[in-house]
Amino acid sequence: MPVTGVSICVLSNWEIVVGLVWYDSQTIVLYGYDSFGTLIEDNLNWVRNWLYPALSAVAYPWIKLGFGSVYTWGRSLNERAEKYLSKPGYITATEYLEMLDKHEENVKKLTELINSKSDTQLKLEERTVELQQEKEAKAGVINDKKALEQSTTEAIKKLEEKIKLTNKQYFNGAWNVIVKNGNIELNEDVLFVNGQGSVVDGLGKSVSIFPKGKLTIERYLCDPESRQASISFTMSGFARMGGDMATELKIGSAVWDENFTLLQQDSSSPLFKMVRVPEGRKT
Repeated sequence: MPVTGVSICVLSNWEIVVGLVWYDSQTIVLYGYDSFGTLIEDNLNWVRNWLYPALSAVAYPWIKLGFGSVYTWGRSLNERAEKYLSKPGYITATEYLEMLDKHEENVKKLTELINSKSDTQLKLEERTVELQQEKEAKAGVINDKKALEQSTTEAIKKLEEKIKLTNKQYFNGAWNVIVKNGNIELNEDVLFVNGQGSVVDGLGKSVSIFPKGKLTIERYLCDPESRQASISFTMSGFARMGGDMATELKIGSAVWDENFTLLQQDSSSPLFKMVRVPEGRKT
């Protein structure tokens, strides 16, 4: 029997249900029943027990269908009223679904566009980093090149200075020459030009005391690193009266000072010394 029939059966026979559920055998006697069986027999009625439940079971689907139809009709009336009131703002379910599909499609496109822009931005940032690295690398190469050029220039300059120190043209200019070697004694300012020297005064002019006095550098060797040197001269025209004191002076072991402005014999008591004369000095 359907649930509805059971419900009608329970409701129509409520005396039996209440007596069986709520009362015990002693309490039921107080209501005039000898036992539960007497309770059932006294309240048993085929119309209430069988006919009503059977009819309600048969009628229930039709009753439910009727209520459903009324509910659907009321809902349709409600939708029509809403449509009438909303007028242009009303859309059908089909239109709503189409709009929902378009909305989802637009969201998808927007998401793809955002992802695409993110990828582009990431690539741009990576390229920027690469360009910065290339710029730094080029700057490093340029700096290395400049440093190399500078070091090369300095090395060439030092080499030129060393070469200059090994050439007798280094003596171009005025030098104070002091010689004390036996019968040779000399303490004069001598102006050298390409190894040829003549006695001069403090202003670089020739003097009459030794009008023919000459001092020629014949041979000159120098090691700029150790400042060791050897030099030989030919001296002539230094006789004051009669005869010529022409002779050759060889200094095999000489040494320069740190500034290469003083060359003297490498000895505790040097017999030979050459000092560059500052320009404008008077003797």
